Amino acid sequence: PDLTTNKKEWQQQAASGGLTPDVTGAENFTTIVAVAVSPVERGVIWVGTDDGRVHVTRDGGTSWTSVEKALPGVPANTWVPHIRPSKFEGGGAFIVMEDHRRSNWTPYVFRTDDYGKSWKSLATDEIRGWALSIEQDAIDPDLLFLGTEMGLYASFDGGKSWLPWRHGVPTTPVADLVVHPRDHDLVVATHGRSIYIVDDVAPLRGMSAETLAKPVHLYPSSGAVLHHRMPAGGASRPGAGEFRGENRPFGAILTYSLNAPGLPLPDDEKERARKEAERTASRERALPRTSEPAAAAPLREDPPSRQEPGPTTGETADEAGKGKEPKVEIRITDASGKLVRKLEGPAKLGINRMVWDLSRDPFRQPPRGERGGWGEDGGPAVPPGTYNVTVKHGQQEARGTVRVLPPPGSRMQEADWQAREAAIRRAGAARDALVEAIERIAGTRKDVDAVLARLEQQDKERTRRGHTEGGAEADPHKELKQAARQLRRKLSDMEKRLFVPPDTKGIVDEDAAVLSQVELAEFALTSAWSGPNPTQTAYLEQAEATVRAVLGDFNRLFAEDVAAFRKQVQAAGIGWLPELAPVAVGR
Repeated sequence: PDLTTNKKEWQQQAASGGLTPDVTGAENFTTIVAVAVSPVERGVIWVGTDDGRVHVTRDGGTSWTSVEKALPGVPANTWVPHIRPSKFEGGGAFIVMEDHRRSNWTPYVFRTDDYGKSWKSLATDEIRGWALSIEQDAIDPDLLFLGTEMGLYASFDGGKSWLPWRHGVPTTPVADLVVHPRDHDLVVATHGRSIYIVDDVAPLRGMSAETLAKPVHLYPSSGAVLHHRMPAGGASRPGAGEFRGENRPFGAILTYSLNAPGLPLPDDEKERARKEAERTASRERALPRTSEPAAAAPLREDPPSRQEPGPTTGETADEAGKGKEPKVEIRITDASGKLVRKLEGPAKLGINRMVWDLSRDPFRQPPRGERGGWGEDGGPAVPPGTYNVTVKHGQQEARGTVRVLPPPGSRMQEADWQAREAAIRRAGAARDALVEAIERIAGTRKDVDAVLARLEQQDKERTRRGHTEGGAEADPHKELKQAARQLRRKLSDMEKRLFVPPDTKGIVDEDAAVLSQVELAEFALTSAWSGPNPTQTAYLEQAEATVRAVLGDFNRLFAEDVAAFRKQVQAAGIGWLPELAPVAVGR
């Protein structure tokens, strides 16, 4: 049947008059505006209207029960913008009602556990603005989100108390809410201010006064999905003419809380404290001057301001004075306990977040200088699996796990992932060996330059003695200098075979360098989520063969030329060059 009041005088907009006509439909009443189906009990449907009617059916619509009269303290005909059935009980539901069109800003928020026979108010003094929407988490029944005309609120105790959510969501009407069932993100639909997504609310399920009081606490993570990131399409230089929403950060979102003396406040808390101080000062200036100034009443929506913190535990006052931000150490290990990635994260009082981009610690990188490099902080992505996470601050630490999931639609089996991982490690071993050779050349060249500098200093001393004694001495190290310059040229020639040095002038064929072949193999192996195919394997084997060949020449250079020069230097009594083991490609 008609579930509204069907009041005829509220359906005469065209004939009702008024100062200005409004034919948009905004003033039409007696309309169903909320329909909600129970996700746990078949046949239970809730209906709310804009003229204050609330009905529920338990048999799929065959019969309906009116339950709005059981709502305590709500004026008749109050708008029902949102109903959310419980995700745990068939007879449970949450409802919000709003009456601002009659200048009533009171937030009406209720809960029922018996199909609307009785209702309990969840509205508290913390809520500002009339209520518009409500959502219950699908995992934690006590985790609720409330949308009002003034923004977003969260409750961790089933609605007994509410906290304003100020992190990234502006003070704007929140018209609808949903926790994504797969990604565990809170999607916030606003009125006129776009859609906001609070990434991964899983940590809120375990948040409590006890966890926040711990020195370090790591909250559960919803895991992360491997996928390739591609640049967005569209204009290359759109300026201000194109809007693109911000994507969820790639990787695993790690959420942890810190509670230690001296930790700095989060940036948004600092800004709130600053604004509160400004408001307090403004109120004090506006107060009448009396012998005893009256105390200004605190604003309900803002917490008391806190003192700016001093140095973090383990951080010296000198370091804090220099503006050094405190950090936590984050260590990620695989199932066998092997270190995969070592990171630093923010260390602020309260909740902190850090994103692990699923990369391992990078393989060794040669010096790039002004020529630049790939710009990557980490190495290739890790394979799917469960990884251990340790967050350490000072002497305190917290442990947890994070799941890395395979790419959507991937048909790779465990053997494919193992083969891919083994191939990536082979390419990384070739790179590490090349970089070891590159660094050894740079170090040896520096030693040769030091020998030449010592010889030059001896030449100056010998010349000075010659002037004093009235005669010039012969250069006793002429052959050694010549050998040093020859060795230096050979080292530079070998270096150019390995990679393009940072001081290279002009445009050169970088593909001729051996490191470029290794990078080509790395790119081929990581360009697709698959086990090594014949082409990728060919790239890898070709790179390994080239690396071994050039390292053979490199090791001969050190075994012969560098060793011979070392003997000359030692014979001259100038110093010595360290003798190092040959460089080889490991697996």
